[in-house]
Amino acid sequence: MKTILFAPAVFNLAETTRMIEVAKAMKDRYYCVFFGFSKTFAPLITESGFEYHLLAPILTKKQEEQIIKFDQLRTLKNPFTKEMVASRITSEQSLIAKFEPRLIVTGSNVTIFLSARSKKIPLVYVKPYALSEPFFQSEHALMPHELRFFGPLSNPLWHWTKKRIVNTRWIPNAFKHAAQKEMLPLPKTSLQMMDADLNLITTPKLFLEEEQLPENYRIVGPIFAKLSTSLPEEVLTFIQRKQQERKRIIHFAMGSSGNPRMLRKILFFLQKQPDLAVIAPIDYLLDDIQSD
Repeated sequence: MKTILFAPAVFNLAETTRMIEVAKAMKDRYYCVFFGFSKTFAPLITESGFEYHLLAPILTKKQEEQIIKFDQLRTLKNPFTKEMVASRITSEQSLIAKFEPRLIVTGSNVTIFLSARSKKIPLVYVKPYALSEPFFQSEHALMPHELRFFGPLSNPLWHWTKKRIVNTRWIPNAFKHAAQKEMLPLPKTSLQMMDADLNLITTPKLFLEEEQLPENYRIVGPIFAKLSTSLPEEVLTFIQRKQQERKRIIHFAMGSSGNPRMLRKILFFLQKQPDLAVIAPIDYLLDDIQSD
């Protein structure tokens, strides 16, 4: 049985569970093996019956938080040092050599883009449409709310911003150094650096203009986690009680990389609506907010 390696960012819950669901669909035909640099959501992988290899260097919680902030453009400080990138690539290449996979599936494990190319292994990237190269090239890309502050200048400014992002050639020095060491040609732009041989888009087809997508993009739609757990008894009791009070039940949550500021604003609004009962499992993101 041929092997497929899965390389999610294991500190990201949605990404990890997406990879698990893809592996479940392929496990009867391929030997599916996971690896990563985090322990955070690794138990979900092993509990689903898959092998998980924790590689060095193992990320600390602080490093995971820094990576999320960097990914969300909330900081300009790049957490990926030359030493970290070099060590990760060495670990990944060793695992690739051991399993000789037919292909590698990733979410946003940034170093696997270099490791897979260095070993000439096809790479599949499962990702949302937002912030991809086709997104910024599209005339239909939604404008960030902040730009509407500029009134009639908003549309020209958004067009200029998208063009600059598409043409940006900035690549962190750590990745340039690693690419030179591996004698790999770097992509022409920053966005192409994070493109794979095949990109599977998890955004619903309804929201996309498929004819604008490149040939190596395919729309697969949302991939939801199917966990073996159930809602806690206290939540079921809460739902029953609020239904008897004729309240509308709202389930509200964000992923493990959810923006705390946005969460506070939305939760504050929802809690002020008298006809709503809110279930919000977000304590792990907002330690200082108590929710009923």
